[in-house]
Amino acid sequence: MDKKKIVFISTSEISIRSFLTDHIKELKSKKVEIYLITNFNFQKKLFKKLNVNLINIKFKRNINLFTDFYCLLNLFLLLVKIKPDVTISISPKAGLLSCIASFFLNIKIRVHIFTGQVWANKNGIFKNLLMFLDKIVINLNTHILADSKSQKDFLLKNKLIKKKSKCLVIDNGSIRGVDIIKFKKDLSMKLSMRKKLNIEKKSIVLTYVGRLNSEKGVLNLLNTFKKIIITKKNVYLLLIGPDEMNIKKMIDNNLCSKRLIILDYQKNINFFLQASDIFCFPSKREGFGLSVIEASACELPVVCSNIYGLRDTIVHNYTGYKFRLNNNLEMYNYLIRLIQDKNKRIRLGSQGRDFVKNFYEKKKIILAYSIFFKKLIFRNEIK
Repeated sequence: MDKKKIVFISTSEISIRSFLTDHIKELKSKKVEIYLITNFNFQKKLFKKLNVNLINIKFKRNINLFTDFYCLLNLFLLLVKIKPDVTISISPKAGLLSCIASFFLNIKIRVHIFTGQVWANKNGIFKNLLMFLDKIVINLNTHILADSKSQKDFLLKNKLIKKKSKCLVIDNGSIRGVDIIKFKKDLSMKLSMRKKLNIEKKSIVLTYVGRLNSEKGVLNLLNTFKKIIITKKNVYLLLIGPDEMNIKKMIDNNLCSKRLIILDYQKNINFFLQASDIFCFPSKREGFGLSVIEASACELPVVCSNIYGLRDTIVHNYTGYKFRLNNNLEMYNYLIRLIQDKNKRIRLGSQGRDFVKNFYEKKKIILAYSIFFKKLIFRNEIK
């Protein structure tokens, strides 16, 4: 029997590294040949141990008609050469280009995984354009997945999906779940990481993990933090992720700059979560909150915005607190409540780990996706 050829397509290698690596390992076999197509930049060596075919296309995150058309043509020619049985795309730009090329080449199984909607917090003509592009993705693919139940509801509410059956949520949501052996509370690691970061033992550390930009609510968090440290001198803010705003140039408050630690993307994020006391995620749009459930697995109470995607990852007043979008006062009040009450931090954090173990344990999620993908690849049906 000929090998089944599967092509994973993403605008950025970060999406593959963050969400799909475990699925690729699970699918690898003598019956399957796997291709990864993305903009690898200088990170290609990180994927060589997967022992799959790596192909570089210089996708751009933002809209650029000339570059996007060139990438579409390049992708089209690659798929003609590969002749895949299945294409699986993740990230908005890759989803659009992949579905167009795959549809016109009549690739029988075309899957897109939604991890959030770029247009969710946009307005006017630009929002309508982005929604139209997502409709193309939905209509030209044979299978649509959403990584949270509230994201599926959001798509239905906005009439991008007319039937519930058109969009699937695997298990309880999330694409990869959380490795609860890797992400767990470790007091000795906490002391070690605080020493490494030069943070005092008795200080309270607020942590954010994700891209540092306004859409993720980082400016709101910074403004709230400035207000907190006026009265709470022993509080630090740890921001981890690609700095897309050049935050260091924005900080003019000496006290704030002394209590603010900014780090680029970190491979072993579980180590840095150990140094923390509270996790804060004020994002304005999100398909799912992977970093939220990773923090909960480490027994950190969570404070996050009450938006679709994140609603699935937190139980209000049980694993943390949800505040209304852009309501800095609510965010401030919840953070102060946790800063002042150690017992509450411990209780919500412990309950958060139980929540993750029950709903988002990695092995369970990966198995559910594996069953889904293998049914598609080898039977071309879902029962």
